[in-house]
Amino acid sequence: MVAQTFGRRLCLAIVPVGILSTFACGDGSIQQVGEPALIQIQLTDAPADQLASAEVWISRVFLQGGGGGGGPVDLFNDPENPRHYDLLDLRDGVVADLTDPVMVDAGVYTQLRLVVDSARVTFIEGFTLRDGSTEASLRVPSGSESGINVQLSEPVNVMEGQLMVLLVDFDVEKNFVFQGPPTDPSGILFTPTLVELGRGPK
Repeated sequence: MVAQTFGRRLCLAIVPVGILSTFACGDGSIQQVGEPALIQIQLTDAPADQLASAEVWISRVFLQGGGGGGGPVDLFNDPENPRHYDLLDLRDGVVADLTDPVMVDAGVYTQLRLVVDSARVTFIEGFTLRDGSTEASLRVPSGSESGINVQLSEPVNVMEGQLMVLLVDFDVEKNFVFQGPPTDPSGILFTPTLVELGRGPK
């Protein structure tokens, strides 16, 4: 797993190779023509004030086409061996590979989803929940079933000869939410909201 500097974002890098011809059908499904493209997901974030670690276990990453004709396209799928990340290790512009480069058919994809099996946080020294807990294992709403949907600004269209990078915010402070007063919280929730911040070809 290679760490690089990129910025405080979850990044989808799409690298088409060869000569491609792509278009979307009228029903919104993927029309796939031509040679494969390469897709890679990278993960990064920044620290949160009360947390010493914010761990997630991700077992699947996949793209989805529009309409009823575009089925899931797995970029990573291994429920028996989920990939483990401490999001707070990914700070100061460090990123980690969430998937290896994966060949996919060129086309238009309308969704990116992450299946998060579980999450756990550990608090900084001197900070506890109201019951004295220094760490918490968190339930992931729908995260281990249909996956967490990344809110894309528009469908992802793999184009000929481009490296397209999507920037998606995965902010620990927004996704791990304390319940109750900040100085005396009763619990913490994992409420994942991943939103694309921008995109552009390289």
